[in-house]
Amino acid sequence: MITWGFPPSYSDAVTLDTPFTNNGLTLVAAYITVGTAGDIVWENNKGQAQWFPNAQANFTYILGAGRILSAATVNGTPRSTTAGGMVWAAVNQKYNTP
Repeated sequence: MITWGFPPSYSDAVTLDTPFTNNGLTLVAAYITVGTAGDIVWENNKGQAQWFPNAQANFTYILGAGRILSAATVNGTPRSTTAGGMVWAAVNQKYNTP
């Protein structure tokens, strides 16, 4: 996988509407790899729904997602996730408090 300079420390399969976690840490995924093409609705580190249209199969995208949502309203428009078989890879914790 090409990491564009951000080596991931954690990864797992995407479960829609479930925050990305590992051993009790809540994470923000830097990369989402898509298995089946489609749209992605994701939540950023501020809890705001975002929309990424037409993600292509077998590509990795930099999104900064806390989780992938099954559906949400983004900028006043209802959107839904149609991409499938996704994997997330995270670099950092969502809440990095020393």
